[in-house]
Amino acid sequence: SHVPTRKSGEYQTVNLAADYMRQLNRDWVLIGAAALEAQHVVTFDALNHIGGTGTLKLHRKFGLGPYAPVLELSSALAIYQFDETSRSGWQFTGGIGIAKRFTDMLRLSARAAAVEYLARRELYDASSRELVLEGDWDITDRWRLSLGGGRRWGEYLANAAWKIWAQAIDGQVGPVIQAHYRSLPWEVTNTYGPGWVAYRVRDSHTDLWWAELSPALTDQTSLALRYEFARVTNAVGIKYDLSYWTVGVHHQF
Repeated sequence: SHVPTRKSGEYQTVNLAADYMRQLNRDWVLIGAAALEAQHVVTFDALNHIGGTGTLKLHRKFGLGPYAPVLELSSALAIYQFDETSRSGWQFTGGIGIAKRFTDMLRLSARAAAVEYLARRELYDASSRELVLEGDWDITDRWRLSLGGGRRWGEYLANAAWKIWAQAIDGQVGPVIQAHYRSLPWEVTNTYGPGWVAYRVRDSHTDLWWAELSPALTDQTSLALRYEFARVTNAVGIKYDLSYWTVGVHHQF
């Protein structure tokens, strides 16, 4: 939230996923999926991690043909192992969504989800709820544009340089800020530099939006060019801004 001490970084991720689909009857489909992920974070080695996720999805299609709406119920369990071992833990996700294709080129979807993360150390535990809307526009046979946005409510892990954190808890920026930040769980972790503090923001909400352009390189391979922005606002109105530029290659076997 303090612009002069804001940090930037770079990460590389490799993800391998497989799924299995079973038609239960005309309207219902069961999907099982498994994914493995490895991520390396340049400069901030504590955030390096590997993870695995298992997901079950149940689809209910209302009608026949490609324009029939589809209801999705999903549940996922993931495990993450970080170099900063206190962050390692389990994540439980449950969600419900609905999607509908309106034309050959336009598809809209909405989903709601609840996420619980239980870390090895309580400081890194987090609980949140989210509502997301997304649209996909197939501009041509080779180009797709995706736009989305939503809001997330709950807890968020934040970080601060020691000199900024000390000002907050010592009352140098006002009694309301002091009382709030003193009530939060925190500790010195050095994740983003010597003396840097990690703390868990409570009663926050996050506004997020993204845009992604995906040109198809071949019938099985596509490029993803994505920009994402998120603004977290805590209980006393302090804002934390995050932005991501992502370039990715997706190949389907």
